[in-house]
Amino acid sequence: MRTRPCYWRLVALAGAFTLGTGLAAPACSQALTERLLGTIELKGGAARGQVISRRGDQIALRERVDGGERYVTLAGPGETFDRLLNSAVWIEKRLVYYAVKGQQTILVDGARRTVLKGTPTSPAVIGRLWPSADHRHYLAFVSDGKSVGWYTDGLLQPTKLDKLALVQIQAPASVPLFAGAKGCDWRLVGHAPSAAARWDLLHWVRTSNDGSAVYVYGTRAGLALLQRNGVTLHQGVIDNFSTSADGKTWMAVADRSANGVDRVELLRNGLVVDSAETDLTRQQLALSADGSTWVWQIIDADYLGASFRQPGKPDRPIDVETLEWYLSGDGKNVAVVQRSKVELGRVEVDVAGQRIGPLADLRRRSFQFGAGSTFSFVRFDGKQRAVVSHLGDGPAFDDVSEVLMFPDGRPAYVGYRGPQAYAVVGTVELSLPADNVHHVNSLRIEGGSLRVLATRGSSVVDFSVSAN
Repeated sequence: MRTRPCYWRLVALAGAFTLGTGLAAPACSQALTERLLGTIELKGGAARGQVISRRGDQIALRERVDGGERYVTLAGPGETFDRLLNSAVWIEKRLVYYAVKGQQTILVDGARRTVLKGTPTSPAVIGRLWPSADHRHYLAFVSDGKSVGWYTDGLLQPTKLDKLALVQIQAPASVPLFAGAKGCDWRLVGHAPSAAARWDLLHWVRTSNDGSAVYVYGTRAGLALLQRNGVTLHQGVIDNFSTSADGKTWMAVADRSANGVDRVELLRNGLVVDSAETDLTRQQLALSADGSTWVWQIIDADYLGASFRQPGKPDRPIDVETLEWYLSGDGKNVAVVQRSKVELGRVEVDVAGQRIGPLADLRRRSFQFGAGSTFSFVRFDGKQRAVVSHLGDGPAFDDVSEVLMFPDGRPAYVGYRGPQAYAVVGTVELSLPADNVHHVNSLRIEGGSLRVLATRGSSVVDFSVSAN
């Protein structure tokens, strides 16, 4: 076990930048621990296709052996097939994938083998499994050239569709939704209250975090409709749809242009709360996660400046190009990423009225608010990357992973200098003694610790950084 003191500091950014977070920085020490999960030794030739579980407790490596291919896990080598398709996912603690043996294509689900009557397909990429976001359930699709059938968690469903549809679906964590067509009718499958509706075209599906509210936007008989759980809420073209995290509040922008005059209306649960003399291409909307407030950006005719509207507040004009902007989950803070007026070619970040920068560049869509007024984002400076937060500048790396945030707002991530990986909580880095750190799937916060799966030789290790 390695330990290192946890230092807290605020650093000056572009001249005395400070921002009160409303959260006290606790005195703490950070400890790195490692737990050996087991070993995996390949006897044949390694092949591309390692599969990491979302829980960070399982790994499968693909190898070529005896003229075929197989997966090797912590439980040992699996069955050898002629060929493995690039489709494997961990569902709970079961490895699920497609394999070919002779003339048969087989769905492998843990110890269960199902011979498929057709070719694996999916709404997005041919031959891919369709897991729920939490990887507890999955769908498998198969086409016989005439229709598409599907399996739910390995069980064949009784109905078939003519084709699958690539529709933008923001599904709840535990439900794998998909869209398909039967004849001329499009339909959503996987949510019973919405499944009865028939559409000429489906545009998108949005859901609450717990799946209690499913919003579907599509076209029927030439009319655009918005439904929630199968009940129509609005008729007409809308844009910038957004919901609260619980799905009880929704907002959208409706096109009300007429006689050559551009005009849009801002809707909140179907009622008009604001309007603007502009078109749908020159506005953006954000609703806070708790549904308490909103921000509406109206872009100037030259697409350079803009103004921000919030209920009960005067408009806030911005006379430089806005690249990105964000509303905190509680609706109390707004952050704007914009072109710098001070140094050409650089950017600045305005967080609740406090300016950070000029900076060389930011990783796109990396800004996020945490608890209170805490925040983080990834900045670029030449070949270096660093996570900037309310605590100041983090250590510089060649690259950094996705950034998570602890409940108190501290950023947590993995950084790399050459082949060496480091776990970072706040601004403190700890070296990870591993050959490969699999942060893409396994980086997570559990029980007050940052955890990530790694391999060292044949050993599979679960690293944990305590942030207490």
